[in-house]
Amino acid sequence: MRALGVMLAMLVLGPAAASAPGRAMFAVTLGNTDGTADGNICAAGITCTYIPSVAGIAPALVAPFSGTVTGFSVRSGSAGGTVALHVLRGGEGGTFLSVKTSPHIHLALGLNTFKILVPVQKGDVIGLDNDSSALIFAHASGDPLGVTSYFQPALQVGQTDQPGDVVIDQRLLLSTTIESTNPIISTFRQSASTWRESASVRRHVPVGTAFTFQVDQAVTGSLQFMRAGRGIGTLALTATPGRHTLRFTGQLSTGRTLKPGRYSVRLSVQNDAGDKAVPRALSFRVVG
Repeated sequence: MRALGVMLAMLVLGPAAASAPGRAMFAVTLGNTDGTADGNICAAGITCTYIPSVAGIAPALVAPFSGTVTGFSVRSGSAGGTVALHVLRGGEGGTFLSVKTSPHIHLALGLNTFKILVPVQKGDVIGLDNDSSALIFAHASGDPLGVTSYFQPALQVGQTDQPGDVVIDQRLLLSTTIESTNPIISTFRQSASTWRESASVRRHVPVGTAFTFQVDQAVTGSLQFMRAGRGIGTLALTATPGRHTLRFTGQLSTGRTLKPGRYSVRLSVQNDAGDKAVPRALSFRVVG
């Protein structure tokens, strides 16, 4: 099921202070707990996974950036039973992959606000597990946002499936807060610190090098090359979470080729929220 980028009552709560390592740049709240909690879908004793949806065709609560869910709220017209925040990923043919859930927490009457720490990636879908007949829905007849897709029984972590059904007149009274977090460059290495360009006659020295780096979330950034402390060119990059290798033989994005000499290279990246990682640097030598 393809996310259409629609989010229920998205509210930007910050920008916060400038991007410092480990400090969230800003937070958003997705969803809305306003309304009279007088509806339920699943009967007591059957755990269901609810996914707020738009017109039954797209999830409504979609993480706009990689970060951490720091809390969620549920308005309930009854007490008893438990709820858990459920993080899913959309797949082909309208399927969802269950990624993780928060701990199950007991519901009280009224507005319930829970603090949690659950990492999410950009594009992750937010849902809710409930194991009772709790009144956590508001009747929303005719409201295109008052749609709930659901799994009965609940989707288990690691399982992939399509929702079993959709209701078009009940809006889940759920909101969740996601904070952006700084990406982390956990690895930055090179295969050779001394290398030659292909035209060199030094056959015992490798041609070029390979830069390897690992990041924990989707980022954009650059490799900035310097000589004697002066910037001489860059290579732009885009990376998904994980390990990446970039083969380099001396040619910069401008088409300029590094001349023999000693250089340093600085890896700088940031995520979609503008949070920056602590840069990493290496030094190398090009021989003629």
